[in-house]
Amino acid sequence: MSERTDPAAPAAGEVLVDARGLRCPLPVLRLAQAIAAHCPGPILIRLLATDPAAATDVAAFCRMRELTLLESRPVADDVGGHAAYLVVVPAQERDGAGQGGAGSDNASDNRAR
Repeated sequence: MSERTDPAAPAAGEVLVDARGLRCPLPVLRLAQAIAAHCPGPILIRLLATDPAAATDVAAFCRMRELTLLESRPVADDVGGHAAYLVVVPAQERDGAGQGGAGSDNASDNRAR
């Protein structure tokens, strides 16, 4: 049996991102900000969102960033409900973030020639 009485409350070791009431693309942007603020990982982020588009957006964001979406579930509450997403950010996430910048440097070097 779970000891969690409030499904919106983060478990020990989780970072909570409350994006309830925000529309696309803000829930995913808040998730990205939390990743940047807490990296290098590993970390668990619990994202709460009311926007129906977040289901597709969070899953796509996790695929593109090679993150693990452990959980995606509806949560009933007294204001109509929301969805809770549990995202695992691996320790090397910050290292991978800089790889795109190297290609940009090469492109500017080619223009300078």
